[in-house]
Amino acid sequence: MLLKKDRDKKEPRNSTFTFEELRKKNRTRSGYNFLSDRRFEELTFRARKEGAVILRGGEDVEAYLDTRQADALTIEKAILFRAQVTLSEVLEEVYHFEQNLNGLNSDKDALLRGILNEIDAKRYLLNNAQTYRIPRKETEDTKRQLKFYEQMLAEWKENHDVQG
Repeated sequence: MLLKKDRDKKEPRNSTFTFEELRKKNRTRSGYNFLSDRRFEELTFRARKEGAVILRGGEDVEAYLDTRQADALTIEKAILFRAQVTLSEVLEEVYHFEQNLNGLNSDKDALLRGILNEIDAKRYLLNNAQTYRIPRKETEDTKRQLKFYEQMLAEWKENHDVQG
């Protein structure tokens, strides 16, 4: 998840909705399938083994995620989840943890790094949707989010006179 502090105020002009609207789009959690504790543990086991500090639910975590307008969030080695969490949220945040661990795009400025890592994570989810049996609703959300981040990248390139 791209943090507010890591991005400019300027947002893509041609996007269907703004960055904040994209984040708020999933604020209604009805209609989503939430993971069991067992499945959650299975999916986060490797990250824990690699040093991730995983926090799920609880008053403080929920309140912090509310302030970030997020349902899940990775900050360095910490991964925060709401008590009710979807498959895509867990897969994406564990993937972001691995990106951080491997220093993916760490040579880029914070905004560009965030955009590139989001695009990479969204593509990972879409490429593995069948393998993990990600529900259609989550896959459609991911496609919409990917399109948004690709628009952000195009505008970033335009604003920084980068070709390609």
